[in-house]
Amino acid sequence: SITGGTQTTDASGIATVTSWTLGATAGANSLTATSAGLTGSPVTFTATGTVGGAAKLAFTTQPSASTVAGSAFATQPVVTVQDANGNTVTGSTASVTLTLTTGTGTLGGTATMNAVAGVADFAGKGLNINLVGANKVLTATSGVLATATTSPAFTITAGAASTIAVNAGNGQSATAGSAVATDPSVLITDANGNPKSGVSVTFAVATGGGTVVPTSAVTTDASGIATVTSWTLGTTAGANSLTATS
Repeated sequence: SITGGTQTTDASGIATVTSWTLGATAGANSLTATSAGLTGSPVTFTATGTVGGAAKLAFTTQPSASTVAGSAFATQPVVTVQDANGNTVTGSTASVTLTLTTGTGTLGGTATMNAVAGVADFAGKGLNINLVGANKVLTATSGVLATATTSPAFTITAGAASTIAVNAGNGQSATAGSAVATDPSVLITDANGNPKSGVSVTFAVATGGGTVVPTSAVTTDASGIATVTSWTLGTTAGANSLTATS
């Protein structure tokens, strides 16, 4: 921008702009001075805007919007050291650290690195988070800068079903020929212990007679739990058992 862009020459024939402020983006700038009918008009002035000192960090590549728990982000974040106008400070080798500041879980992989030519590119660093959830946020900090910056929110989803275990209804007693009070259920989780929905589980009477409802497969809910409708023990007093298979 310029201030005083229209000027009249003084007694020495000189017209001077009040001020010329260069653009925020580092690089070439130019200014023209024009007066109709004069040889040499317009006159062009040039100036170069240089990068200022390191003032802030910015996520210039965001972590993947959705990633499986325990798996590396398909798109690893890139954090850039910038001056106050958002220009990359190419001379910076500042140490940049990422932390998980919103949402539960542990940030795995290499979360601290030195910037190269002002850029901390975490590609190949294997950043991952072990627990599922939405609206998780990473924060980037550097000891040489007072201001931290945060990533957009992202989601971590459950991995492949890995483990089945009793959730409720084991070790009960009931009158022979009657249903147990607590409907048996199992919990399905991925390798990191996150509940896995949508997994089919088949319950079947193993010993003692009796019946289970339903006999068809039951699907785990959003909490990773599959529950039978009822388990009726056999008519002979004694031990009964029920299996859940996936």
